[in-house]
Amino acid sequence: MAGPQDRKDDTFSRKEVYGSGHKRRKSWAAQRRERTFQDWYGPQGADLEIEGRQPPPQQLADLIGAELVGMNADNHQLMRSLMDAWEFLIPPEISSIAGPQRFYRGCLYIEVWEQSWIFILRTRHERELMAILRRHSQGRIRRIQFVPGGSTNTKKPRFT
Repeated sequence: MAGPQDRKDDTFSRKEVYGSGHKRRKSWAAQRRERTFQDWYGPQGADLEIEGRQPPPQQLADLIGAELVGMNADNHQLMRSLMDAWEFLIPPEISSIAGPQRFYRGCLYIEVWEQSWIFILRTRHERELMAILRRHSQGRIRRIQFVPGGSTNTKKPRFT
């Protein structure tokens, strides 16, 4: 393989870009990084330098444990209880057009599948819903926000 000084243009060959056995092309940033390392360290030294800069391998259990620490189990449990009790807590005319989407920092996002109802819910039913939800969550829900439903229009609460 010719070194960077032997290259006539500033492009990689097909084998350099795709590698052996890989069908996916490297990003332009990765190509530039490899080209820079080849210029600095030479063709053989570049591979060693790139390998040396990789983070050490980690056990899967450690990665999952670190991710679980970031998840709040109480919020998860609150959303699950809201989803299970939604049809019984909320009046049927509202529960048929809206459902809990997510809970974040004291705010319950309520997905409204009929978008024309968002204004009506905000103006006529927000206080009533807030009282019901605050009582159900023991005060953890401090405010609610109505958001338009997704393009799937599934008419059932999604858990995210």
